[in-house]
Amino acid sequence: MTSLLLSLAFAQSQPKIIEGNPEFASCIDGASDCADRFYRFLGLSMAEQGFTFQNDPQLLSPTLSRRDGVAAGALLTTFPFAKPRENLSGKEENTSYSPVLPRIFAGWTGDTSDTMRVGAGAFFLPPIPVGGASALIAGVEGGAAMKVGEAARVGVELDFTYTRARAPIVASEEQYEARDDFDNPNNLDPETYEAVCIPAGGCTDTFTVANGGARLAAAVDIGIVSPYVKLGINTISNRLNVMYDDTIWGMTGIQPAAHTGALLAIGDHIDLSLGAAFALRPASLNEDPAGGAGLFSKVQGAAAYRF
Repeated sequence: MTSLLLSLAFAQSQPKIIEGNPEFASCIDGASDCADRFYRFLGLSMAEQGFTFQNDPQLLSPTLSRRDGVAAGALLTTFPFAKPRENLSGKEENTSYSPVLPRIFAGWTGDTSDTMRVGAGAFFLPPIPVGGASALIAGVEGGAAMKVGEAARVGVELDFTYTRARAPIVASEEQYEARDDFDNPNNLDPETYEAVCIPAGGCTDTFTVANGGARLAAAVDIGIVSPYVKLGINTISNRLNVMYDDTIWGMTGIQPAAHTGALLAIGDHIDLSLGAAFALRPASLNEDPAGGAGLFSKVQGAAAYRF
């Protein structure tokens, strides 16, 4: 199993340029140390952000939740705890506009027989601007579980998430004004910035994520608490459209992930959950070429009212 997961992790590729001609083409053309460093930096940044946007069913999962009926609530997921990544010129890219990502959800879980449970739901986040950034998130999730004895369940979960996040990541006004502080001041060329960004009121980049997930899950009820574990994979399809130089970068792959946490059933209507998720980070996305594979991680919690 370990060798299979490592093989799957390495199926997640470094990013590639899909469209456009960046000003630093001399860096990424051909096999060079500069190109390798750039793709590691960009790939790690895209993968970290994409991992946060991935869904992790909790209160609507028929495996994790013992409750029946319709539920509606909200979920918060942490962004990477690391500081924003620096590009090859030492410029920090703007990726941390909020410490957490919210989304609202609604769905139904219930028994279909004495031994089986099913559940389905949807989640959404409108593109409300926060600190100059916004994110539209929409997705669906579903699952089925088999009861094991009186207090345990095992099952499967499936979901799909689409995200479109917009923010001045690469060429904000603050970065432009501080360009002389970078190792390469031409990282933001004044002529390009003034021709592209100023007429538009600022350069806003677009990061899109479209991914599906599949997991095996298990949970057990201990009083009002239901600890759980999950193991699965996520498909990766990330794109970054950079307004400053009109380029599009893409990254695809398959990412193994593990989840653990617990649900709390309070009274007849209140459900709470808290958990953590971990995903394998291939060595190709380590900014240190001599480094190996590692882990992405995030924490998330949810609250819902069960009707």
